[in-house]
Amino acid sequence: MLKRDVRQSRVAHMEIQQMKYFLQICEDRNYSKAAANLFISQQALRKSIKKMEDEINLELFYRVGNQLALTPVGETMRSYCETIMGDYQKMEEGLAFYRDDPEHLVITVCMANGCYDRLAGSVIEPYKKSHPNVSVNLIEEPDLQCERDIMRGVADFGFCFGPNDPNIFDIYTVDSYGYYILVNKSNPLASRKYVQIADLKDRLIGIVDERFKIYFNFLEACHSLGFDPKIDFKGSDPYSIHQYSHITNNVTVTAGDYCEELARDDQVAVPIKIDSTVTENTFNIIVRKGISLNREAWKFIEYCKDTLISEDRQ
Repeated sequence: MLKRDVRQSRVAHMEIQQMKYFLQICEDRNYSKAAANLFISQQALRKSIKKMEDEINLELFYRVGNQLALTPVGETMRSYCETIMGDYQKMEEGLAFYRDDPEHLVITVCMANGCYDRLAGSVIEPYKKSHPNVSVNLIEEPDLQCERDIMRGVADFGFCFGPNDPNIFDIYTVDSYGYYILVNKSNPLASRKYVQIADLKDRLIGIVDERFKIYFNFLEACHSLGFDPKIDFKGSDPYSIHQYSHITNNVTVTAGDYCEELARDDQVAVPIKIDSTVTENTFNIIVRKGISLNREAWKFIEYCKDTLISEDRQ
């Protein structure tokens, strides 16, 4: 019986080949059959599994007649190994893509929810068509998650609503958006040319949740006037909160000119007038400070900046 000592575990030294051998035994439940399928000797296979058990100081199999059965530890190990080998296979496939076409580059871009409609036609698709050697992988997600993915290196850069931390990101503002309320035409606020934050003090509000910058920006605006807003519904995406004011006679707080396009026939988008002391809702390209991006990624960033800023001036 192996002595368990977690402190002496050396899982970090485990090799991909060992995991492959282990998973083959999990499938065949027999050293002889697994060795034949792996085209190696039983002795080499047994030695590999013994080394694996020594590294973790735990037993992976026990014998039931002529068959091998997994211990609870073995079952757990199989789950982890299947995940690791799956990721390894994806990595191999991705690297093969570059071996087949070494000139091909991949840029990963994340963008806040609601940005794709604007960016696809103006910068993403035109750039892809003019740069066939570049693949642009897109991730659309809440803007705070977008920031986290850029910090972790999941994405090369991103399109996010501000404010963004200048100590963490290089920030290129390409546009700014106003705040709006979306209400049914029957709502008294629908007839206004604009509303102010104070007008929303006693209204039931629908807004996106804490994964979005607009949620905190709106709270800041309300707190600057000394009240907490009556948030009745927090949605997981911009589209669900637009439904909220359609279904109820309450108020959706949103941002961006696109909210007018999403408004239903029975809804009206009314601008919110906010004084200069409240954070402006900027639309930014953000890049993690100090990151080493490939030349094509920087070219794409410059292309996006030039195109979007030029559009904004027209």
